[in-house]
Amino acid sequence: MKLDNKKIEKSKMSKLIGGGWVQTSSSSKSFKTSDGRTCVKTTIDGYNDANGNGKLDKGEVKQTCTDIDCV
Repeated sequence: MKLDNKKIEKSKMSKLIGGGWVQTSSSSKSFKTSDGRTCVKTTIDGYNDANGNGKLDKGEVKQTCTDIDCV
């Protein structure tokens, strides 16, 4: 019995499962607190490309995430 290998194109698969997270920008900045600790603030912007076309379309939500780590 011979099995054929069938591949689904990425654009067609994206319509079924979504295109995933697309990062549009990021930035990091370090700073010192008043008590001398060093912190790093990282901000990432992006959106979930639901249809996988690589564009932010109507109905797709843009998000911003900010994280601050101090040592």
